[in-house]
Amino acid sequence: MKRVTLSENEEAYFFFHPIGMKPSYRFEEQNIKRVVLSDGDVTRENSHYTVWPTEEIITRIDLHTKQGKLIRIYTMSDENSLNFWSFEWDGKPHAIITEAAVIVEEDRIRFESESEFLQITVIDKLVSTTLASYFSESTDHVLQSEYSIKKEKIKAEHELEEIDHRRTKVTIPSKAFSQCKEVLLNIHYEGDVGYAFINNELIHDNFNNGEVWQIGLSHLKTTLLNDSIYLLISPIKEGRKVKSDSPMAARSEIANKELAEIKSISLTSIYEFEVINNNKIE
Repeated sequence: MKRVTLSENEEAYFFFHPIGMKPSYRFEEQNIKRVVLSDGDVTRENSHYTVWPTEEIITRIDLHTKQGKLIRIYTMSDENSLNFWSFEWDGKPHAIITEAAVIVEEDRIRFESESEFLQITVIDKLVSTTLASYFSESTDHVLQSEYSIKKEKIKAEHELEEIDHRRTKVTIPSKAFSQCKEVLLNIHYEGDVGYAFINNELIHDNFNNGEVWQIGLSHLKTTLLNDSIYLLISPIKEGRKVKSDSPMAARSEIANKELAEIKSISLTSIYEFEVINNNKIE
């Protein structure tokens, strides 16, 4: 739940309903003058209001109190809540949904996205003119406004030299870093631990948890102009046991099977979209 103050006599609350559960609210009639629902059903009985918002869309309940206040309750899906952002900027509360990462500063907002296409959904026009005017296209619906903008797509390239099934040399051309915020090296592998080296110096490692191993490369941009990354995967050893032929003999490790393989390597460009608030720049 997120609470936002819209004005002295107006507040907004944002809720989501879990998957498989129908959203519903129950309010005591005592301090409520009127209940208005944007989409769904409202019943009144036994001194209570019961509200069932429609599940498939974002809805708003307006609670008009006898004290003259307005309480707005927004309900969204579980999926939308994972990408929901609420913040104060440019003197106005914002409520948006976007898959991009949002970094809010006093004089600017930055969106970081793996796609060259940035789209945000604004809930009930809770957005400043400064942010809305940044986007090239917009579409209005009842409680949702879609805004979008597109940058030129960056084709991040790399060169691979496979040494063996668990060792690979990766060369990143300088043009891979042009016009993007960050470049991620994605490694999908089987094995125990992944190691990344430049000039025999360990720059990153990863204990395999089944997820893609990602390495941010922007801080290595200068180094990678002349050097490559060497990837090494240490194996998972199945049926491992320690062998010692006698009390005086050195111990050795024997494994029935070793599993270590680099499956795929790719690059992901991270795009940055920056919205400047000129009123805050001195």
